[in-house]
Amino acid sequence: MGEQAVKAGFAAGTVDAGMEWVGYHATGTATIGVIGPSDEMWYSARWASFRQCALVSSSLLNIAGFRLESADTEAYRLMLIAGPEEPLFLYRVAKPGCT
Repeated sequence: MGEQAVKAGFAAGTVDAGMEWVGYHATGTATIGVIGPSDEMWYSARWASFRQCALVSSSLLNIAGFRLESADTEAYRLMLIAGPEEPLFLYRVAKPGCT
């Protein structure tokens, strides 16, 4: 879903598609122990360069300023291939600096 966000026009460094995604696409050095905004994940504040403009979630959200962009109801399976299909949702986040 992170790749889908990039195809939709979001810069990879502004997409929160999990800690691995943010860490891979962030620039600069991570700072441990930094506390970020309450509407972001704990890891996103570690990189000063990170600005959350898109968010990938495994559940529907009802948060002011978050607008559902797309959904993939069969995005992945729990337990790799044996579990049930699970959804992923891509949200556009209305924050300063995001288009």
